[in-house]
Amino acid sequence: MAIVEAKSADLEVREGVEQAKRYAAKLNLETTYATNGKEIYSICMKTGRRAGRKLFKSGRTLAQTYSDENKWRDIFTTIPYQDKSGTWKLRFYQEIAVRNTLEAIAQNKKPYSVNPCHRNRQNTAIAFQIAWKLFYAC
Repeated sequence: MAIVEAKSADLEVREGVEQAKRYAAKLNLETTYATNGKEIYSICMKTGRRAGRKLFKSGRTLAQTYSDENKWRDIFTTIPYQDKSGTWKLRFYQEIAVRNTLEAIAQNKKPYSVNPCHRNRQNTAIAFQIAWKLFYAC
């Protein structure tokens, strides 16, 4: 329900933030934490909100985050990304763009448009993965 990236007590609490975000994005989780055993730092992958915390969210609170079951979301998450037999992988921000677009489709909302400032190759990778998942979902 959440990722907890733990680092040594000798390190700054935010040291594990990027690694925690990568894991949460791969697992399509909304909540992630970085900790050094002395402090807790939370990141909401949906809103981008970051904050220091005294405690982790309870399992019940985290479960409520995912309580709105959605048939299409469930289908989309079971379809793996096309990775050319393990030789190719989306970048974390591309995975987020694909996930956000498919989530909008699952909720019958207008999908976010891909940022036109990104290079065409990145847009193509995102568009391909969206098409791939939609094709196999039907």
